[in-house]
Amino acid sequence: MKYRVLVVDDSAYMRNLIADLIGDDPELEAVGFAKEGREAVDKVKSLRPDVVALDVELPDLNHIDALERMMRECPVPVVMLGTHSHFGASETISALQAGAVDFIAKPVGAALTGLSEFKKELAGKLKAAALVPVDKLREWVSAPFDYFPGMGNPLRLSPEDDSVVQMIAIGASAVGSRSLRELLGPLPADFPHPIVVVQHMPSPFTAAQALQLNKMTALRVVEARDGQSVRGGFVYIAPGESHTKVVQSQEGFRIALSREPPRSGHRPSVDELFDSVSKLSLQKRHFVLLAGKGKDGAQELANAKRSGASSTYAESMQSCAACGMPRAAIDTGAVDYILTPAEIADKLIQLSIRQIPT
Repeated sequence: MKYRVLVVDDSAYMRNLIADLIGDDPELEAVGFAKEGREAVDKVKSLRPDVVALDVELPDLNHIDALERMMRECPVPVVMLGTHSHFGASETISALQAGAVDFIAKPVGAALTGLSEFKKELAGKLKAAALVPVDKLREWVSAPFDYFPGMGNPLRLSPEDDSVVQMIAIGASAVGSRSLRELLGPLPADFPHPIVVVQHMPSPFTAAQALQLNKMTALRVVEARDGQSVRGGFVYIAPGESHTKVVQSQEGFRIALSREPPRSGHRPSVDELFDSVSKLSLQKRHFVLLAGKGKDGAQELANAKRSGASSTYAESMQSCAACGMPRAAIDTGAVDYILTPAEIADKLIQLSIRQIPT
């Protein structure tokens, strides 16, 4: 069986290139092409592809409108074809939050640097996306996530909660963008504990992710910088191509970035983050694995539990776009809670915040 792919890009050269790369994989075939958004929607209806490769820059209907129409009129898994420009990165992140399953950055330059790696990654992401059930896509469309700043859970915090005594470490891949948004959205502005996130994305997509999330949560979301102090009420997104750890010094906790070799096949690696947080002298440490392919984070979540983690979480299979990472963690037997992202947010509020009686 071959997965049928609709290729949408306004560049004839790029359409042909992607079709050729797809054609080299015995499990994929390009069944159609579109150069505009409206044409793409029509082709989805007529060709019924298993997956769509959708460019972020279309000449007529923008990619978000095209994506929303596909999901509403004929749901199909979509992998975004992003660009390494800051505009392309921002548009790609918007699409992931609007329902796209995954993304891949298109090769750049006259020689199309990294074409071999792109070919392998493209095939893997298209095949993985094609397996996402259409019913799950329909659920995303019928139950869109809404966030209203200032409308989160009202909390009255005790004065000593101002210091960093607890920390949340979160791991996800690009397919976990919606999950991450649904977890962070309900957290209130006075949530006093720092959150550090590793998501499998290259630069500048991680910077764009931080900017987008900063608009959708009451917390401050930033792309982490080397040496940066770690403070409560902030969410730190690991920058692409850099391992991100939290280290302890006399001045408190800070971010440490490195360009060490990939771990578990990734840089940044969730395993690297979890390993560093598990070694901190904190009253409570909480570890969360959201949607993602592979096993990154699973072993170090289990190690963290053995070393005294206060709580561990895995996203439920029902809400995952890709369940590899959460399932691998569950298989270790070290996961305390298997929940949707919104339910994880509720647990973090209940478990990590001490409230003052009214």
